[in-house]
Amino acid sequence: MTLRPERYYRNAGAVPFKGTMMMLIAGGLTAIVLSFIYAVIDYYNPFIYFTFIATAILGAAIGGAVRWGGTVGAVRNRGFRLLVGIFCGLIGAYFSWVWFILVLAEWNPDAIVLDPLQMVNLIQFLAANGVWEIQGSRPTGMTLYAVWFIEAAMIFGIAATTAGQAIEPYCEPCGRWTDAVDEVLFLPHTDPAALQVDLEEERYEALDKLSDTDVDRSDCLTVTLRKCPECDESNFLSVGHLTVTQTKEGPQVNTKPLITGLCVPDEVVESIRERARKAEEAIQQSFMPAEEGEDALSENVAEAPSSEFADESTLATDQERQS
Repeated sequence: MTLRPERYYRNAGAVPFKGTMMMLIAGGLTAIVLSFIYAVIDYYNPFIYFTFIATAILGAAIGGAVRWGGTVGAVRNRGFRLLVGIFCGLIGAYFSWVWFILVLAEWNPDAIVLDPLQMVNLIQFLAANGVWEIQGSRPTGMTLYAVWFIEAAMIFGIAATTAGQAIEPYCEPCGRWTDAVDEVLFLPHTDPAALQVDLEEERYEALDKLSDTDVDRSDCLTVTLRKCPECDESNFLSVGHLTVTQTKEGPQVNTKPLITGLCVPDEVVESIRERARKAEEAIQQSFMPAEEGEDALSENVAEAPSSEFADESTLATDQERQS
């Protein structure tokens, strides 16, 4: 829990007209085009489980398109992005019915239905008579409505969730998004609440003390940075708890956010970057002596045959002289 909220990034909540149009166009076109592919899969695919996977992909694609439009159009209002995601998800769900009925009517263009009331009547007709069979049974009525409701909820929910994901800090004076800094500083796992208080009170030497101790990179804190590439005013620090667990599939890396978007001076950013670089260099240098030793051994082995040959040649020459 933060004690000084004024120290953290707050987005302006701006919704530019350009950004709104870009979200609607990108999300709407993606919904219309991909819903066609989804409808074809839904009709011809015999496995309902695969259909649910296609449903999730459709929702994620629509939400991703909306998010892209919001990023390019500098929309800083997360709630508005979410609403546009829901709206474009509605377009995707509706047009999946438009295309499904087209396929069901054997690609007869006269079967394209854009009137919502007529669409409702067709859906009711299909629910009463059934559309497909599963294990010799032809579901109708509430069973079909339940399946269709789940599919629609997945499209809306995933599209909205993807479109409304957390927004990165935006530099208002420069009119651009901040960039992630490449360097990451790893710190030993310590009390995050105490560290948060130190950072909020601008006691940045706490980072220096922690960075001087050994770090277990399977259970540690990570310090990441974002900054505006055009000015020195928009700099933001975040801290996460990184853990690495071993599973049957291999190591799984998880990072839990602890501190997000703390405003810091540019000199603090450069200090953290320098410490992170030195830490990485120290790790790389710790492996160099062994590598150099192996190289030297390889050179000696490579030179050994020629030296032995030289000794044998010298011995043979001496024997010839004596004879």
